[in-house]
Amino acid sequence: MLVAQTSYFGAMTTIAELVREARARKKWTQEYAAERMGVKRNWIAQVETDGIDLPRPEQFELIERHLGVSREQMLRAAGYLGPSLEINLMDEFMRIAAIDDLEDQIAELQRLPPAVYASVEGMAHLILRRTTRQG
Repeated sequence: MLVAQTSYFGAMTTIAELVREARARKKWTQEYAAERMGVKRNWIAQVETDGIDLPRPEQFELIERHLGVSREQMLRAAGYLGPSLEINLMDEFMRIAAIDDLEDQIAELQRLPPAVYASVEGMAHLILRRTTRQG
């Protein structure tokens, strides 16, 4: 498992932001997300506007399963867990690779700890240089 120890805490996000961003990444409307999750659109809207501070356990599971937001992320956002001192790089790279839009991928890469982003950027430049020389 690739793990980077870091003192990077990133900007604290809320559960509302996590859910809203996850739904937007999937390009789902609130109506479609509600239908897929088996909940009312109003519930999705309440979660996304901080109308619900902490979803119930079964709602956590729905958010995890359908939107890909981990329970740990939600508990951190709600303040029940402190900031993570490590990130799982493989999980982060897989999450970022699943994003369709290149600009969104780059924005997510830039949210990684600065040393990790600099390493990825350096490797990307080397790969591009190598492929342009060979092609």
